[in-house]
Amino acid sequence: MQRRIEPIIECLGRCLVVAHAAGHCGEAAAREYLIELEREPNHRADLVKLMRLFSRLAETGSISNREHFRKVEGNIFEFKAFQRRVLGFFGNLPDGRRSFLLTNGCTKKRDDLPPEVIDRARRVMREWLEILESQR
Repeated sequence: MQRRIEPIIECLGRCLVVAHAAGHCGEAAAREYLIELEREPNHRADLVKLMRLFSRLAETGSISNREHFRKVEGNIFEFKAFQRRVLGFFGNLPDGRRSFLLTNGCTKKRDDLPPEVIDRARRVMREWLEILESQR
């Protein structure tokens, strides 16, 4: 039996909801990453920038500045604040509301995102969609 999705909402806006996606094991890796940033005083400025970007996306439905938000590949996008990245995808919550679902985050130390970070985002997206489908 599949578990029920209980989304953790990060930001509500006029156009969509920014929430945390969790896979089959129930981990909300993006939330854990944001909590980690909050605990470190020298990372809080980046956290504030990310939260502002979440709010802008929720209110307007898009962010046109590629320096702050861009498509990584397929349906995976990333928010960018200096070296901090939070990945996710556009989808729906169980109640049908349009959303952007955060999958995971990382601190980027080189030019390209590590393949394992993108793979994790893809895996969480796939599992979220499987769980959502099983609830219909």
